[in-house]
Amino acid sequence: MAAARSQQGVGRGPGVLSHPSPHRGLELKDERQRQLEGVRAELEAERLRTRELRCHFTAATRELKEAAERDLRLLATRLHSAWAQRQAWELQRLRELIRRQQAVQICQLLRSKEAELRQVQGTL
Repeated sequence: MAAARSQQGVGRGPGVLSHPSPHRGLELKDERQRQLEGVRAELEAERLRTRELRCHFTAATRELKEAAERDLRLLATRLHSAWAQRQAWELQRLRELIRRQQAVQICQLLRSKEAELRQVQGTL
């Protein structure tokens, strides 16, 4: 039995409390240090990705704003052109209307003067 007890103590069998070896504590510390470095590397990589995405989206936003401004300028130009064409058409229509009214007035005046002339000639 004494041999069995001594073997149990050597192999950490039942009844013998195991104490972590000092090497095990250093191994745990090293493992946690590696984990911490890994997490820090992931964090730095995520920061870099975030910076790159921010730059990308800032550039994309700027391009979209510039495109929207170009579209607005083009629309304003087209609207102004359409308005100017409408104004020119309206001016031309009014000038034609005035010309016709003047032609009618001239014809009426001519008929009136011809009637006066016939009346004066009839009295002579």
